[in-house]
Amino acid sequence: MWDKKDSYPAMLSCGQKQRIAIARGLAMHPELLLFDEPTSALDPETIGDVLAVMQKLAHDGMNMIIVTHEMGFAREVADRIILPPLTNQIVNLIKNTSTVAIISGVDLMFVTKSWSALNGNYIPAFLGAALLYFSLCFPVAQFGRKMEQANKKAYSL
Repeated sequence: MWDKKDSYPAMLSCGQKQRIAIARGLAMHPELLLFDEPTSALDPETIGDVLAVMQKLAHDGMNMIIVTHEMGFAREVADRIILPPLTNQIVNLIKNTSTVAIISGVDLMFVTKSWSALNGNYIPAFLGAALLYFSLCFPVAQFGRKMEQANKKAYSL
């Protein structure tokens, strides 16, 4: 991507913009990256590139929360998959044998309220997508405290 350093956003593909956004986020040396449907606006041929970057981040120990419909990717790299409240759609999804194969072996939880207690920590429930929690470095309690501190900082700005 170095050859694109002088390019304007309009000159970049969606996949290139997404990779640059990830690089900009990493430049701040965060303890946690948040992604909201990072592949939703991408062409099918560029989705793999962005997922490969995110997979490398997970392998390197980056903590991430990702809202995604990329369930194969979720199964491959997630420590936890948190699904929205149980609805008929979710129940039917879980009855689907290919979905069961994807989520088997992953710590799977359902959120029952829009803000729900999870092991003593509060996390948002995002409807319509799985929320992936990568806890490669932080235990859940420490993750919760860090998120609480980050929220206080964000609201105080």
